[in-house]
Amino acid sequence: MGNILCEKIEHNWADFSKAMKSCDSAGCGMVDKDQFKRILQSFCPPLSDRHYNMLCEQYNDGANGYISYMDFLRNVGVCTSAAGDLNGVSTEIVHGSQLREELRQDDLSARMKEIESQATQLVKKMPVEEVIGKLKDCVIGQEFSPRESFLAFAKQHKGRISKKDFRK
Repeated sequence: MGNILCEKIEHNWADFSKAMKSCDSAGCGMVDKDQFKRILQSFCPPLSDRHYNMLCEQYNDGANGYISYMDFLRNVGVCTSAAGDLNGVSTEIVHGSQLREELRQDDLSARMKEIESQATQLVKKMPVEEVIGKLKDCVIGQEFSPRESFLAFAKQHKGRISKKDFRK
């Protein structure tokens, strides 16, 4: 029963949390039994009276008729990052996603540097004739003539380009 409650609460966390917070105006983690029942009926599968009474007995805070919903959430297994966090699970998902994205970007840049260094090593080992042959193959495969290709990179249009532009 706890797993089903946990899944339903996490699935509807934003609305469930807002409902609990609206009933807990003091922010002490306690709600009235009737309000607790109404919220559970709204967001969770129906509970029998026997199950509801067992929950009330377990999380009852003395004779005042209030239920400690923070204890209930902890014991059911709902992960709330902080008592005042309205987004709880959503916040953790966002932080996890951002962390994975940062790791992916770091990995991508490391792999690109490795590929670039390997390409540089291969080009350094090639004889000049082979480099010129590959250059011709690349230029022929494009729509531009070799002259147009060089002029596209020529900054001063004097018929000369720098080594850096030549490599591009």
